[in-house]
Amino acid sequence: MDRDHAAPAAPHNKNTCAANCTSYAQQSMQKWRLWFHQHGEVLPHAARCREPRCDVTGCRVTKRLYRHSLNCLDKIEGTCTVCRPLLIYCARHAVACKTRLCPFPYCYNVKLIRQQGRPFFQRAQPKYG
Repeated sequence: MDRDHAAPAAPHNKNTCAANCTSYAQQSMQKWRLWFHQHGEVLPHAARCREPRCDVTGCRVTKRLYRHSLNCLDKIEGTCTVCRPLLIYCARHAVACKTRLCPFPYCYNVKLIRQQGRPFFQRAQPKYG
């Protein structure tokens, strides 16, 4: 039985790979921006909700995103395609928020960072060794 062999894979092209990764990251961030635009009002609830089967629309997904952001190491650099839209959404809220003890996630932190004049996302430091 003759089998057709698949053509050898195209040689790895660093530029094409980087473009594809960048495109994917942009699509992912756009997806989450749209999600927060539509369901962002549930974020304060989701950050405090402890009910595993909560019936509030969007709570379960938002809760997972929020919990991811609490442990994500790429969040500070702004390179995580899940955390970045979440943090941008929270930052936009914080800029307009006048509530002193706001229950919105990251609101206090963003206000503090802005007050200190620091950039919201830190650039990655080179790792040696």
